[in-house]
Amino acid sequence: MQRVNQGVRYEANLYNSFKAILSAALTVFPQAGGHGIDIPFLHPAWPNPLGIETKQKHTDTMGGTSIGFSNGSLSEAPVKPIQYFETVFPTIRDRITRPIQQYLERANQLITEFNKTSPEQYSLLTGFPMNIPVPVREQMVREGYQENIQSFYLFNINSLKAFYREKGNSYIQIGDRGLFHLGENPLNLPVPELLGSISLEVRLYAAGTNGKPHARVEITLKFKKLTCNPSPYTLDNPAHIAELFTPRAAAAPFAQ
Repeated sequence: MQRVNQGVRYEANLYNSFKAILSAALTVFPQAGGHGIDIPFLHPAWPNPLGIETKQKHTDTMGGTSIGFSNGSLSEAPVKPIQYFETVFPTIRDRITRPIQQYLERANQLITEFNKTSPEQYSLLTGFPMNIPVPVREQMVREGYQENIQSFYLFNINSLKAFYREKGNSYIQIGDRGLFHLGENPLNLPVPELLGSISLEVRLYAAGTNGKPHARVEITLKFKKLTCNPSPYTLDNPAHIAELFTPRAAAAPFAQ
């Protein structure tokens, strides 16, 4: 049985509810899928398209990017820019450089052995991102090399807000915390700004193989461990959707 992604289901339910309630009052665009905006829409009170990011829980992994490793060094610049990354980069570099080198050394030992009996030959690894035979990656996980790289760094929550604004969002809905604006509130909604704390998680991530005998592995940077006070408004409440987003000429007074 295929595993149901609860976050995807939550996102789909919110989008469908938002569209059903508001499609007669404003334009709700189709979802782009993948890494697109979760709830894209156009409101008559604002000239440009707007977006809402959705997360089921505040403990969910938030967005992020990846970082390269080559010639024995960690890249100073992530693939997708993260504001204030330079403030934690020295700590990340000092913490994970040696574990990454140890990962590559051990993986190459296993690949050398793997190539002796495999009809498909793999080059030795020199850095990240890279392709690695699935049995070798699984052995690396069992031996704890992946776990040795995973680490967390207290980070600036303004970076998270800037990350999602760059994606095209002005608001974020978190299932167990409610609706917030991301430092810019173009519709002037009576929702609080997202404030609190966030960490940056560094870990290895292997994309799905789609049946291939190897996996692409990256060093990912993900926002994680959000803490924030709850909002008085939530998209889980259909009445709040109507009150907050119906154009003001037709809306009832805001109610909590």
